[in-house]
Amino acid sequence: MFRFSSLLIIVFTFFLVSLQASTSYWAVQKDHSELLFKIEYLNTAHVTGHFSDISGFIEFEENMRVLDGKIRIGLKSIYTGNSMRDGHLRSKDFFNVEKNPYAFLKLNKPFTLASNNGVEALLELNGVEKEVLIKILNVSSREDTWGYQSRFVQFEATLLRTDFNLTWNKTLDGSKFLVSDNLFISGQLQLQPRHKMTPSSQHKIPDTHVIRNRERFKRGEIKEKDLIKVDEQKARKVVSQKKTQEVATKRQVETVKKVERSQKKLREWLSFVAVFLFGVAGVVWAAIAIKKHNFFSKTKTREIFADVIVIALFMLLSASLFNLMP
Repeated sequence: MFRFSSLLIIVFTFFLVSLQASTSYWAVQKDHSELLFKIEYLNTAHVTGHFSDISGFIEFEENMRVLDGKIRIGLKSIYTGNSMRDGHLRSKDFFNVEKNPYAFLKLNKPFTLASNNGVEALLELNGVEKEVLIKILNVSSREDTWGYQSRFVQFEATLLRTDFNLTWNKTLDGSKFLVSDNLFISGQLQLQPRHKMTPSSQHKIPDTHVIRNRERFKRGEIKEKDLIKVDEQKARKVVSQKKTQEVATKRQVETVKKVERSQKKLREWLSFVAVFLFGVAGVVWAAIAIKKHNFFSKTKTREIFADVIVIALFMLLSASLFNLMP
């Protein structure tokens, strides 16, 4: 009995592993997914907007066959370019986000995801669940620069908003209404394997010539010798630019020093001239004072002696100023 139970467990486990290996979960990548809407206003113009909060998953079988899926839309993220209108759309008159913060699109019926294909899905919006028809416009698979796989799905649909209790309106003449009942939906989903999603930070990597060639080398578009050659050319260019910058910096420093020396020399000469003028004025004042107050008698010899004292003072001043010259 024990052996038979063990055998059943092994078989069942193998079945689950095999089933899981044949299916894969792909998550919604928010970076490049969007949900747009458009509704007619005054029977002439249109109001457009989008929801930025989109998340969810789709379970794929082989050959792009969808087994299950659920997409969640955060209704608070609505944006129409008018904050007052956005607040009104979040209120009880429309989405009532305090009570129903999310809308859900459920893919309960298996189908093959292909271009120009109609898909029935269950939409839960404003507390109401109703089946809607979604038209798949295009499906494509791509690998990005860093080797991450993506599946892009473009779609569109037309809903009657009154089916989901979105009944707010105003009357116009001729039994018409301010806002149309037809709500046109369009957008795209970027899907990636749940545990192999491109980090958003990858898009902030600088774009340089060297990095581009390394990316091409990884994809096998250029050979290693071509990559080395490009890197060497880039390295020589960087070294040349660095040397040019160093020369320019050195010249700039020399120019600044030259200007500083000239300014210093000018200040020294101005100081010398100022001291010289004050000295001359002092000698003249001393000579006048000696003559005026008659410090010596008016004999010829003593007048000559007074002149000699003045000349000596002037010579002493000249020697002092010579020592002060720059």
